[in-house]
Order: sequence, then C-alpha cells, then structure tokens
Amino acid sequence: MKKKRNYLLICFFEIAISLWSCKTEPLLITPLEMLSHEYITNFDGKKVTTKFDVYLVSGYVDNSKTRMAIDSFIDKNKKDNFLKYMQYEMIFYKESSETNPKNIIANPRIIDRYSQQHDLIYASSWMGGKHLVTEIWKNGEIISPNTKVFVESVPQ
Repeated sequence: MKKKRNYLLICFFEIAISLWSCKTEPLLITPLEMLSHEYITNFDGKKVTTKFDVYLVSGYVDNSKTRMAIDSFIDKNKKDNFLKYMQYEMIFYKESSETNPKNIIANPRIIDRYSQQHDLIYASSWMGGKHLVTEIWKNGEIISPNTKVFVESVPQ
C-alpha cells in the first residue's frame, strides 16, 4: 500500500513538473514601422494608394490557438485601412535568431534574404475594401489556403 502511494506521488510530481515546464511565452505582436510602407501609383489615370503593414510575432508557436490570436489581431487592427487604400496588406513574421528588431535595424535586407523563406507566417490582403485572402506560410510556402495550381503543356 505504501509503495502504491509513493508511486502515485511520484507520478503526480512528474506530471506537475512537466506541465510547469510546458509554459509558453506569451504571444506579442509588434509593428515593424521601418518595414511598413505606403506608395501611390497611377492606374488607368487615377492615383491608387497601396499600404503594407509589417508585424513581428514574438512567442510564436505553430498551432490553432496562435492562428486564432493573429486572426483576432487582424480584426482589431485593420481599422479603416482596408477601406482607405486600394490595396492593403498585413504581413507577419515570427521572431527568430535572424528575424528580430536588432538584426532588422542593422540590416533591413534580412527580410528579403532570410525572413521571407524562413519566418514569414501570415499575410492578409484586401483590395478595393474587400478581403481577398489570408495566407498561412511555413518555410517559404503557402500552406493555407491550399491553392496548388498545376500547369501542364497543351498537347499539339
């Protein structure tokens, strides 16, 4: 009986320790103002404004809870931007040893040379005030929505 009680206590402490060690860092989404930009072009004789807002996600874990948190952030922070601009995009990168504020300030090209391929996680786009798509990225590829298009040569 005593062995069984000791065994249960050990199991309880092992479970408690494993749950305690599984604590995750809270999700923090910060704007990267130095990468966000707006520009005006002419389209069919009209001035058209496009805006890209770029964000860094600290504490990113690839799971549905994180995706829901980013979706919620998008809903709360898109404001009127999706109506104000002809094209509006919110782009999210996960923070990593390469993609972080210190490295981006020192070398903004790191976004093109590393982060696009490794740390881009989310992009949500609007055009003409209408939501076009929200893409989930992993290792430089769109994983959702799954829109694989295959082009084959036409037989002659």
